[in-house]
Amino acid sequence: MNIVGPTYSLSSNRAATQSCGGWMLRQIEPGNEKSGFYLQQCPGLTRIATAGAEIRGAWWTGSRAFVVAGSTLYELGSNWALTSRGSLMTSTGRVEFSQGLTQLAIVDGSHGYTYTLSTDTFSTITSADFYPSKTTGHLDERFLFVNEGTQQFFWSGTSSAGSFDPLAFQTVLDMRGGIVGLIVDHR
Repeated sequence: MNIVGPTYSLSSNRAATQSCGGWMLRQIEPGNEKSGFYLQQCPGLTRIATAGAEIRGAWWTGSRAFVVAGSTLYELGSNWALTSRGSLMTSTGRVEFSQGLTQLAIVDGSHGYTYTLSTDTFSTITSADFYPSKTTGHLDERFLFVNEGTQQFFWSGTSSAGSFDPLAFQTVLDMRGGIVGLIVDHR
């Protein structure tokens, strides 16, 4: 099917593969054209805010945007202004978020943090039963974490990303090495 311009095929898919980035398909008004569509160039990325440090992670709650740049948690306002919401203990490496009804959990591989959405309160998780984690998820009002470098994952108290029961963990026995990630797809 000839949509936009000529096409061809080669015996090797790798050599024949074509990509078209930065363009979008537009329909032509009906007439005597050979094709009913043409390619129009799309606008590129536009800088909307400058955080002053490397972006380590970002999260969209459905109505609010958060980003960690360097060691600072920012909220990106509707006017594209960055508002500092807290300071992490690290300034490099990936940061991951998970979201409950009222809180965000943030992990950086060494420490955990909570951000309460209704009060704009940021705090470091200080529980002795929290272990370093690079990944987090949320399921049934509990925040899930992986105990870095082990075969254990653990979870928070109900609706509280910062409270932990010392017995709220599980060990995956039939595997070699540690758990490398955590994904909550849906219940």
